[in-house]
Amino acid sequence: MNISRKTTETTGPGELASPDDLRSSAVNNSQEKSVKASLPVEIPLFVKNLIKRSVDLVYMVDGDASFLAVNDMACQFLGYSTDELLAMKLCDIDVIYDMVNWQNAFKRLRRLGSFRFETLQRNRDGEIFPIELTLNYVMQNGHEFCLGIGRDITERKRIEEALKANAEKYRAVVEDQVELICRFVPDGTITFANRAFCQFYGKTSEEVVGKSYLSLIAEPQYPVFTASIEDLLSEPGKVIYDIQPYKKGEGTMWMEQTLRALISGNGQVEKFQVVLRDITDKRKAEQALRESKEQYQLVFDRMQDGFAVFEILYGDDDKATDARFLEVNPAFERIAGVKGNDVVGKTLWEVFPTMRLKSVELWKDLISKSKNVLIEELYAVTLDKYLRISGLSLKKGRYAVLISDMTEQKKMMEKLMRADRLSSLGEMAAGLAHEINNPLTGVMGLAHLLMEKPEISDSVRDDAGTIYKEANRAAGILRDFLVFARGQKPDKQTADINSIIDSVLKLRRTYMRKSGIEVIISLADGLPELLLDVSQIQQVFLNIVLNAEYFMYEAHKKGLLNITTRSVDNVVQVIIADNGPGMSVENMSHIFDPFFTTKELGRGTGLGLSISYGIIKEHNGNIYVESKLGRGSSFIVELPIYSTNDQ
Repeated sequence: MNISRKTTETTGPGELASPDDLRSSAVNNSQEKSVKASLPVEIPLFVKNLIKRSVDLVYMVDGDASFLAVNDMACQFLGYSTDELLAMKLCDIDVIYDMVNWQNAFKRLRRLGSFRFETLQRNRDGEIFPIELTLNYVMQNGHEFCLGIGRDITERKRIEEALKANAEKYRAVVEDQVELICRFVPDGTITFANRAFCQFYGKTSEEVVGKSYLSLIAEPQYPVFTASIEDLLSEPGKVIYDIQPYKKGEGTMWMEQTLRALISGNGQVEKFQVVLRDITDKRKAEQALRESKEQYQLVFDRMQDGFAVFEILYGDDDKATDARFLEVNPAFERIAGVKGNDVVGKTLWEVFPTMRLKSVELWKDLISKSKNVLIEELYAVTLDKYLRISGLSLKKGRYAVLISDMTEQKKMMEKLMRADRLSSLGEMAAGLAHEINNPLTGVMGLAHLLMEKPEISDSVRDDAGTIYKEANRAAGILRDFLVFARGQKPDKQTADINSIIDSVLKLRRTYMRKSGIEVIISLADGLPELLLDVSQIQQVFLNIVLNAEYFMYEAHKKGLLNITTRSVDNVVQVIIADNGPGMSVENMSHIFDPFFTTKELGRGTGLGLSISYGIIKEHNGNIYVESKLGRGSSFIVELPIYSTNDQ
């Protein structure tokens, strides 16, 4: 017995024939000839065995939809016995395929040889199940019938529905995300974009899908983007970095981009998913923080006061015992005479082991109570500086110290106090001048008259001369007082500084020659004229030269005096340097104070340099001294160069 089958065809790759497809080929049933044989059909043994052992529903049906054979699984699934099913038609259990539809389907089967579709079948209890039915056309001994193989797809349908529901839920979740989400294929073409993504760019989903993702990011970001795509293609995973997409009306914004490769069933990268999160505000905050730190560091590095941050160290009794340096600024290094690298990480007592006991206890008390307070003002002998030290409590366990160098301020205060004393002294000197000047004038006049009398003895005449000389000296001191106290507005005129120096040296040349004092003069040629009170400037240089003569002769019984003039920037400098005994730092700090002198008693009033200081200041100039013990002294006078605006 031969069985002939037509070549199997399907409605398409992976597709099932639907009832609509079958109905579309319907023809007039009255013109169709029944294919049910009037004689029984002989079923081969091997077919019977296949049918019997199959786990699917298997039945043979003729063109009239009558069952010719069924297997046990079909009986079990449908709830009928074999005899009951063989007495029935396929149309009796199929919900979709009535006789008309079945005959149309059989006609199509005869043409195609085989096709597969989904249908619904009802069991004995009236329950309806989805069935995937595959029909195969069979021709035997001139009789045609079909071999149907049915598979319960209830579970598959449930899974498909669940997947569909999950897909809808996932899509809803993605659509509702505030993050911007899109997917694109490896060439950059966008295949999906959520609502937030579309709203960000002000477009609809239809306008976004199909566009290139590259068109939405800033051009400078192209290299990073393409490099990331290449990395993910070779090694799937995800990369996160910041980009600047362009938003119409707002320009570029900062976004954190998570780029992930999506893998297909064959293990290849099928698509890429991008999740964008707006971090513009975060970037601005980071930038503001960065600028704040930079500003703090700039202030920290450039502030004139020393600043140090400590970590408080506590003992077993939870009391502060020491403090460790965490950070110091350049001003602290300069004022304290230390290097930051040698300080940071060390304790306070390691860096300053000789701190006074009072300071140690005070510091411990302050840092233990975390106070903000002035610790102390002191004169640091080793640094030769006046320091003001303040404590500042930071967060718990942190303490800061501010060190201010008060040396210049102290000097300024001393100058102000000296000026105040001088003002008081001036008032007193003015009063004394009126009270003393008249008696002195009388004494001098009477002494002079007495010396002129011929009848007095030589001893009396000598005594009268002594009286006149000392009264005249007292008058000179009184005049110095008056000049110092009242001051005298300079009568300025243009003058050559070198000529003034020559005139002073002429006055002292004879004395210096007799005293063994050598003078070396280096006067610059072509110096600009200065606007000076010639007599006052002569007095200044004369005072300096007289002091140099005295101290050189006292120290060596001879001396070497160097006088130099030169033009520096907008001033003319006069340097008068001697090789005398020099001065201590302490004496230098008082050299221009009134009545301060290191000469022996009766050899000086202490007003000469003070008056000189006032004269130079009246000329808008400067005068200062450089000296070291045993190495002589140099007085530097600086006078401004004359301009027509000075008149």
